[in-house]
Amino acid sequence: MKLFFITDNEGMYLSYKKVFGVLLSIDAYLIEPANGIDEGLLQKEDIFIIEGNMQKVSRWLWDVIRKRYLNPVIVLGYDREEHFLKNNPAFKQGAAKYHKYVPPPHSLAEIFTAIDYVVPVYDEDTRKILFERYGSPYVEDRLFRLIDHDLKFHDKDKDISVLEEALQYSTDLQSAGLREKLLSAIDYRSNDDIKSVQNLKTGILELLKEGNKR
Repeated sequence: MKLFFITDNEGMYLSYKKVFGVLLSIDAYLIEPANGIDEGLLQKEDIFIIEGNMQKVSRWLWDVIRKRYLNPVIVLGYDREEHFLKNNPAFKQGAAKYHKYVPPPHSLAEIFTAIDYVVPVYDEDTRKILFERYGSPYVEDRLFRLIDHDLKFHDKDKDISVLEEALQYSTDLQSAGLREKLLSAIDYRSNDDIKSVQNLKTGILELLKEGNKR
């Protein structure tokens, strides 16, 4: 078993790497966002440890890890445990054995316990169920923010980039209607037809609101 750290705090990672190596004989590696995950090193039983705020945790958990990997996840966060669990149900109930939250001040005893506790997701079907049940709300929220907040109509290239990112998220939701609207919006924005994009924006936001109500 190995540990893969996702953190901006390299000093913290180096300290933990030394501790885990000496006390547990476990190798630890730092994931550089620019380089991504080294799949040549990664085995199913290896553990991802994410250190950061809720936005960073959600982005890595649902944009990267649970999209394709079965590995268990430990989060070193900054919220009280009850607050984090309230907003992240994948860390409680039936999925808790795959995900563990360690609140501040991240004591070594709690981290060691979490390492012993978490297990890999059972299989691909289970991973897909987890993503559909717990990841879809994150995807919907991210999509809504992209369209509602980031699509500003001031810069064509930036708008197209926002729409293309939204299109990638729409694939996770498996919504043909949403995908069709986003493809049309990209086409209209490429041709500077802002009025048509604005009309589509309204329709896309309504679709996402309906999804959040279900």
